[in-house]
Amino acid sequence: MSVLTQISRALVAEDNFVLAVELQHELFDLGCPEAVIACRLDSAILALKVGVQFAVLDVELAGEPCTELAERLVASRIPFIYCSGYGREDFPELPKAPWVNKPASAGDLAAAISAAVAHHAPHRASASLH
Repeated sequence: MSVLTQISRALVAEDNFVLAVELQHELFDLGCPEAVIACRLDSAILALKVGVQFAVLDVELAGEPCTELAERLVASRIPFIYCSGYGREDFPELPKAPWVNKPASAGDLAAAISAAVAHHAPHRASASLH
C-alpha cells in the first residue's frame, strides 16, 4: 500500500521499543521512507523539531500522557493517529484523531492513517516546531 507516499518523515512515539519498530516497519510498508522512533515524551517533542509530516502516538510514553505532543501536532497541522492498548474513552482530554487499538492490524493502521492524512490534505507541507 502507498498511503504515505506524500510523507517523507514520520514520528513513532511508542515506549515499547519492539512495538515501535513494528510500527516503523508498517509505515515503511505504507510508503513512508523515514520514521523516527521516540520512546519518551521529551524525545518525541524534540523529534518534532527536525520536521515530521505524520505521527503515530501511544497515549502514554513511559508513564507520561502524550497530551502536549498531540496538542503540538494539532497546532502545527501535522496529521497523526493514536495507537494504544487503552480505549479512547479513557482519554477524553486528548485532541481528536483516528484511534486504533493495540495490537493493530496492518489494515486498521492503513485505514486510520488514510483518514488522518485525508483530513489534513491541504496542510501536507512539512512542519517543524521550534
